[in-house]
Amino acid sequence: MLPPMTVLRISLACLLAALFAACGRVEFEWQGPTDNFRALDANKDGDVDRFEWEQSHGAVFEASLGFRHADCDSDGRMSWHEYFEGYMHLKHCPGRFLYEPPPPPPPADGSYGAVAYHADNGEPDNWQQGTLLLRPEENLQIYERMPQGPDVPTLLRPILHPPPARYSEKDLPPAALQRLRFTSSKLADTVFVSHYDPAEKISGNEFRAPYPHLNCDIGNDNSHVRITMVDVEVVWHVAAHESRERWLKPVWIEPGSAQRLDVWFGGPIEAAECRLLNARGQILRGSDKF
Repeated sequence: MLPPMTVLRISLACLLAALFAACGRVEFEWQGPTDNFRALDANKDGDVDRFEWEQSHGAVFEASLGFRHADCDSDGRMSWHEYFEGYMHLKHCPGRFLYEPPPPPPPADGSYGAVAYHADNGEPDNWQQGTLLLRPEENLQIYERMPQGPDVPTLLRPILHPPPARYSEKDLPPAALQRLRFTSSKLADTVFVSHYDPAEKISGNEFRAPYPHLNCDIGNDNSHVRITMVDVEVVWHVAAHESRERWLKPVWIEPGSAQRLDVWFGGPIEAAECRLLNARGQILRGSDKF
């Protein structure tokens, strides 16, 4: 039989653990998964994949930091263990991370301070999101920036929905990457029509305005590879100044299919293009030649 004080300590420990769980506080991995993790796991398969993560955090390179620092096996899926260690407790995976940017160069004068460095094309040079890159089914709205203006297209986060099937991603062999077709359309002003929520009961419940726009098209000529993530860089010029922004965008491109991505800009620009930096995916059965 345990001593009374030992029994008391165990009872208090159990009581505190139960209280933490009831209050939504998770101090230990065995108390989870948390409500937030379960909410992100839209298809309830026990993992949070990049497709699900994007719908709450976005796909611009900076927004992927929490995911890629926790996805230690780089399979595009975050288990509860990886989420607890990496996202909740900021314990980065050992070794090199997927798409890890190089450190910024030291200032020429030897001083220390913030340095805007994007040689890896990871951030726009003004540290602000300059573009919107999205799949056609994603929901856009006009965000009214009054009284400053102008109004700009803004992505509205949709209700979480699962990917078409179990999501995963891995590095593809060069032969598979060579069978991808990538084209960037010409920049053109396109009239964006924004329909507001009918519940607002506003007469003429619609907003129309032209915005610079271009398409990025990815064709998958592989017969046994599904593309699930593309690494896309958008480059644009204003007043002879070049800016860049990078996106790790979840997609679902079956063999022999194609995917269009829309790029919207919030103000006038002179020229723009999108570039495919890399892609990851799933090698399907029957692909022994890879």
